[in-house]
Amino acid sequence: VAGWLADLVGHRRGLMILVGLGISPIVIVLSQVSDFRLAVVATAAIWFLAGMALALASILAGMGAAARARGRILGFLAVAAPVGSILGGLGIGVLEDRLGFSGLWITLGLLYLLCPAIGVFVRDAPAPAKAEARDRASAASVRTAAFVILIVGSLLAAFGSFIGALGRSLVMQQTFSSAELTSTVAVSGIVTLPFPFLIGFLSDRLGRLRFLALCYAAGVAGLVVYSGAGVLWQFWLASGLVAFVSYVSTAVGSALTVDLVPRESVGRGLAIYSATGWGGGILGFAMGGYLFSVLTSAAVFLLGAVSLAVAILLIPPIGRANRAASLRGHLAGSYEPRARKE
Repeated sequence: VAGWLADLVGHRRGLMILVGLGISPIVIVLSQVSDFRLAVVATAAIWFLAGMALALASILAGMGAAARARGRILGFLAVAAPVGSILGGLGIGVLEDRLGFSGLWITLGLLYLLCPAIGVFVRDAPAPAKAEARDRASAASVRTAAFVILIVGSLLAAFGSFIGALGRSLVMQQTFSSAELTSTVAVSGIVTLPFPFLIGFLSDRLGRLRFLALCYAAGVAGLVVYSGAGVLWQFWLASGLVAFVSYVSTAVGSALTVDLVPRESVGRGLAIYSATGWGGGILGFAMGGYLFSVLTSAAVFLLGAVSLAVAILLIPPIGRANRAASLRGHLAGSYEPRARKE
């Protein structure tokens, strides 16, 4: 939805600000909701709008960044995820203890107003005239072979990552306190904090595919550690490794998306790529709940590791498909002038 609206409206910054303004009142209303069904609807609305805002921020960053700086800029944007984990893991419990449940949500709702306020200072990406944009967007397609493979791999990676998150909660709540459980979220943010920017910077110079594979490989290692974890430091280690999938690989994947799709379709491409995290999360939580009920936790963690391993195997075909598309474009460009002369 965010990509389609961004391409249709053109004023991406204004749309991002408008979406951000819609989050705060819903969060404040949630502080007074006692009915479970209404709480689910309000939470879904918050996730939907927050996802749109993040997708629009990625679109603005991706379209405004030069090719040699995309990884660095999108990596800097991705640092928000581990910072949010650190603040949430360390601060939510304290706020609830001091302010109560309602006070917590009212405070968060007011803090959400900072998002549209900051958006005022964001530079909008230049947009072509509406008629031209519609013609060019209809001609351009995000369905390149390389991009489709990237999306499939990203879904598999997100599935494995959310299997880890769900399994960690289910396993730790049996023997660990709530503070120890939430500490793993904070640790994962601390461990990965410098890496989105660093790996984004390196991907601008050394290529993106190898770093995407390294992030997925870290996730495989983390899920294997989860399968045998029994003490707190092992859960910290596993959580930090799996966080490379959800916090770090997304920056590289977003930059790769901008590289792979036509500029006219960057908005839709980034929105689709961003949605794979949510889609994989839904699959991970839905299927994971069933799998953890019929299999041992170790077996489910290893299934998540297999999902990530398959995502790694899909990375080389992305490069081959992109090179083949570039070669076809080069040959077509070389052939067309000769055809005009004839």
